Amino acid sequence: MIIFLLAFLLSLALPLLVGIAFNIRLQGGPVARLGWALLGGLSILFAALLPLNAWMGAKWFAWPLALLILLAAIRRLIRNGHHWFTPLLTVDKAWWLPRLAAQALVIALLAWPVFREGLPAQYDGTPCNDNQQFTTDLVTLKQQGYLQPLLWDPEHPFSRLSITIMGYGPTSGRVASQSLGSVVATLLGQDPVWVYSGFFASFAVFWSVACGLLLRAFAPPEGLKKWESLVGDLLLILHPMGFFFITNGNLGNAFGMVIATLLWLVLRQTQQSGFTPTRLLLLPMGALALAGTYPELIPFTGMAGALVFLSDFLRLPHLVRTRQWWAPVIVATLGLFLFPPTLIRTASTVQVAIAESRSAANPANQAALPPNLFAGLDRSAYLPAFTTMATRLAEKPGWALMLLLTLVISLCWFVGLYVARDRALAWGWAVAFDLAAILVKQSNYGYGWQKISQYHATILAVVAILGALYMVPSPHRNPKHRWKLAGCIPLLILALWFLYSLISHTVALVENSQSKTLSLDHLQLAAFNQKNKQSPNPLPEPWVMEDQTMPSFIASYYQSVWVPRFLSDRAFVWDDAGSKGGYNDKITKKVSELPWPPPIHILYRYSIIESGGTELFSTDKFRILQNPTFARVAGINMQERQLSPKAVTAPWGEDPPGTRRFAWMGDGMKLWIEPPKTGKLIIELGDRFEPLPIPRHLDLETPDGPLQVIMPKTSPTNAKPLRIEVPLNPGRHIVNLRNPTGAISPAQAGISTDNRPLSFKILSVRFE
Repeated sequence: MIIFLLAFLLSLALPLLVGIAFNIRLQGGPVARLGWALLGGLSILFAALLPLNAWMGAKWFAWPLALLILLAAIRRLIRNGHHWFTPLLTVDKAWWLPRLAAQALVIALLAWPVFREGLPAQYDGTPCNDNQQFTTDLVTLKQQGYLQPLLWDPEHPFSRLSITIMGYGPTSGRVASQSLGSVVATLLGQDPVWVYSGFFASFAVFWSVACGLLLRAFAPPEGLKKWESLVGDLLLILHPMGFFFITNGNLGNAFGMVIATLLWLVLRQTQQSGFTPTRLLLLPMGALALAGTYPELIPFTGMAGALVFLSDFLRLPHLVRTRQWWAPVIVATLGLFLFPPTLIRTASTVQVAIAESRSAANPANQAALPPNLFAGLDRSAYLPAFTTMATRLAEKPGWALMLLLTLVISLCWFVGLYVARDRALAWGWAVAFDLAAILVKQSNYGYGWQKISQYHATILAVVAILGALYMVPSPHRNPKHRWKLAGCIPLLILALWFLYSLISHTVALVENSQSKTLSLDHLQLAAFNQKNKQSPNPLPEPWVMEDQTMPSFIASYYQSVWVPRFLSDRAFVWDDAGSKGGYNDKITKKVSELPWPPPIHILYRYSIIESGGTELFSTDKFRILQNPTFARVAGINMQERQLSPKAVTAPWGEDPPGTRRFAWMGDGMKLWIEPPKTGKLIIELGDRFEPLPIPRHLDLETPDGPLQVIMPKTSPTNAKPLRIEVPLNPGRHIVNLRNPTGAISPAQAGISTDNRPLSFKILSVRFE
């Protein structure tokens, strides 16, 4: 927990010290000035890290950079430190306490898996791979620059996950936030996997500060009352989209939105009030930082900028012709050219995004594209999901409630757009969002729905909350106090939806992090490996990573990447008989490429496949076996635990009484088996997949020839499984069981995600 807190505080301290060193002071009171320093320092730090981390790893420059920042900040504080911190003492405690309490709540929710594991766990709160890939980037950027060739060995594939950010033409040019994470890891002397959770928790503060400054920039000329400021800040701190950015691992996107928000605020301030040294610095630095943090946002920022220009031109044509208006735009744009490799990488990343979007028009390419989280939603749920990314929650209440939320959120947006002080900026982003939605709809690029909601999350969150606040009756706006209750209803509904969505994200975080947490088991694996490496007779290589013994596809996708990370000096082959492994299937040497699986296997401790062999090592999660009886099993999905006839869960640990572990068999199952003595292969089949027709028999290919297993008149169940016995002699054999009646896609059934056909539940595979 100490590492978590140190990483969290250091991730905030470095940008703040940079902001102080450069004397970043813009409009607002004492707290606002501190916020400007934090975000301005982050922008400058990101811009500096882009050339620093281009050709050398953070381990070479992190300490000199940190010492330079510290000395510059101390020098600034000695000269005028009272201007920074003395005004903060005048801020009432009643202002601080509720906001700090709300922020502490968010940090505590994010830290829960760390509390649970008892060490600074790197965990993943999403079914996707973004968190683990982001952490891999931290590891890589700590060791080398992102413009250097990435060394890769198919038997040591871990670093290959970072290929998307490497080189002059990457598929993803997002490196600035990863560079900061690698600096934090270097300064703390820790492997990045142990500082990542504290690092990403720091984004919650950056999100809150960016949204808070934007809320005050959009507030009507008369400003916000104390209660309006408090309620608005609390809703922004607890806003589910900020939480989603973190738990989903979209940190490149997240930090990019913060930098974009800062850049727009500084640009509009400069157009309205003129240049100052701070604004002259932040405009080009902000543009450079944005290109290196989240380059895909550059064209959307440009689209919004064109609409802002159009609005200003129609309303204030005389202003647009002045140097005070167009000079800041030019200065900001020049920032894209300050470090040419970043401009080249931005162009490459945008080209990849455009090509991916265009390829979505062909249905044949859909399976290769990222998933569409909005695919299962009724159209009435799109807008509520856009504002929160609570897509799995939006499926449940039904269209009537979703339509009500859509109307309320739309009303809040239109009121917010109407009362916003900078209507040109607010309307520019709102219309850009609409145009982006049209582009996504026309391209049929389902993943684009998630993308555009993230592109516009910060500004749309603020506009909605501003509109809801403005509709609440107030003496200085509506002296007659008519329709008091009706005016409060939109704010109440919006707040309940946001809080409900935050709870939904938290539940998903807790559930998924059970399967996707680095724990003490990984350290124990590393210790065993080192001890064996130093022994006179080290184990032969490569080792087999068995993914299908893992509980659930999520666990397999995650653990099978991180186990090789902790055994990085071991050669691995991937057991591609199971989940197909996501990135592992693309980057790792595979068991299917070998004539027979190697003798050393890593598998999950509890499994329906009773592997036999010699157990060399065991933890609560993992086992290392030598010469297992079952060398390979193909055709079954990830394992689940049956809680009731309709409820299943990921089966970590032993199965409690009254529950049963199972894995769905495909249309067939193939076993590579090497029994040490004469005996029987036992396969127990439970319930079949309900939509399937009952087969009359199952086809069985054995070493002695084909057989037919006649099915009983009643379908097997978990309580009364079908027991299949195959006599075997010692030696290597392949047994193939097939269901001739066909199957259904698990993706359609909502059971699995690997598009494997299903037939029966496999309850046990063993040799007796």
